[in-house]
Amino acid sequence: MKIKNYLVVLISLFAFYLSGCKKDLYNPATKTPGNKFSVTALSKLNLSDSAMVITPFGPRRKSDVHLIVEGHSLKYSGGHLVEVETATGKMLNDFGVQAPLNYLSKKPAQNASNNLITASSSPPAVVDTNWKTWAQGTTTKQGIFANLPFPQTFTTSWTVPSLPTTLNDGQVIFIFDGLEDSNLSMIMQPVLQYGYNGYTGNATSWTIANYYATCAQCTAYVSTPVSVNPGDALVGQIQQTGQSGSNTWTSSFYKNGQLATSLTQPSLTAPLTTLFETIEAVNVKTISDYPPNDYVEMDPNAGNPVKDFVAHTGSTARLGEQTVFPNNTGFVDLYFHLRAPAISYTTPIGYTVGIVISPLTPTNTGSAATYTVSPALPAGLTINTATGVITGTPTTVSASTNYTVTATNHAGTSSKIIAIQIWAVPVLTVAYGGYSGFVILSVTPNIPSPVTGNFTYKDLNTGISTNSANSPYGYSATYISGHTYQFYVTEYGNGSPTGVKSNTVTYTVL
Repeated sequence: MKIKNYLVVLISLFAFYLSGCKKDLYNPATKTPGNKFSVTALSKLNLSDSAMVITPFGPRRKSDVHLIVEGHSLKYSGGHLVEVETATGKMLNDFGVQAPLNYLSKKPAQNASNNLITASSSPPAVVDTNWKTWAQGTTTKQGIFANLPFPQTFTTSWTVPSLPTTLNDGQVIFIFDGLEDSNLSMIMQPVLQYGYNGYTGNATSWTIANYYATCAQCTAYVSTPVSVNPGDALVGQIQQTGQSGSNTWTSSFYKNGQLATSLTQPSLTAPLTTLFETIEAVNVKTISDYPPNDYVEMDPNAGNPVKDFVAHTGSTARLGEQTVFPNNTGFVDLYFHLRAPAISYTTPIGYTVGIVISPLTPTNTGSAATYTVSPALPAGLTINTATGVITGTPTTVSASTNYTVTATNHAGTSSKIIAIQIWAVPVLTVAYGGYSGFVILSVTPNIPSPVTGNFTYKDLNTGISTNSANSPYGYSATYISGHTYQFYVTEYGNGSPTGVKSNTVTYTVL
């Protein structure tokens, strides 16, 4: 009799285990990519618990991440969040009572068991997620989801980057646009993923899927992953449809213009008001674990670009990951890493005191850098530490000196020596006024070869101007006695800036 009782208990426990497994990862009727990967790939994630998986919002228990295959959707029924067959409404899985924060009252919602879910019961989406770099904005400033009629959409277009230089190193990389509520208690994300996260993905390729997470419950839902290739054009779209107070949110991915995968989540209790463009990575050890591309360019709401984003860098960023907003275009450039700078200048020969210089701008074939110069530039000249551009107005004469400009970023340094000389303003004088219309002119300081001067004089009596390309050293000519002339010299050549004009001398010939 005891043996029979033991047998009944064992059979019951085994049945309970099987029923739990069925809800754990996937609908058992549909085998998905998630159950085709080896435990070996999972072990490379360095997770202490093999039942944990990496998601775009941090580590989660595998049993709290649910696959919602194509043709299925999420729906609220009797206070429970359930998975249904979209075409028939047939319930397939019951995920229980969901209790995100009540947005209107700012108080925790109450579930059927009178247990409260508080804001501190789980981390917000951006805590402990290994977010490397991201842009964050708000829908309210953009008018997104603010006005009827529905639908309202937030879209981001980008291109699948190259594969990482080091394949299958255990790294998991997420690139996504996302929408969260103001409390960061729930998020929808169309996610591009490299690597296997213990649940979905492939150790050596890119896939796309849509995620929805209720961080107050630490549960997550993901659409069927779809393989993509480097160079594929992606559009991640989050759309609100329905009526105010009874709306539906759908996260969709378009691949090369065709709908590839989507996930529908109805009747969210809080409006999604916070925008994200993000690179997240786990187990990235070296630059080669990232794609060789410097960055991926995200295009939020093309045609109506989002420009209120603020750049953020995570505490785990260490390879130069950063967010850049190029030229106020509305694009968001998410850098995986920085290339070492490689700078060059068109070396000037000289500038002239009191004359504003043409900006001396470097060419940098690497990534953005910080610039320094040694020794200090001539008085009146400065270098922009962010761009390396040298500008200003020289105030004192200085001999030709070598200056070393160094550009530095996380990936390395690059230096260039430039020689700068500051000339005095040329001064024209009449050294001698003689008979028979002769005058002798001189210029100080002497203009060194190969620099010459354009010598110009104007007969004020006749209004006729004459220009000579001869060097003005001891220049003499026959002028009309009794006429008054104006003389000046304009320097040109390699030794000083073209077009520096001397003073003008007025002289009446005897």
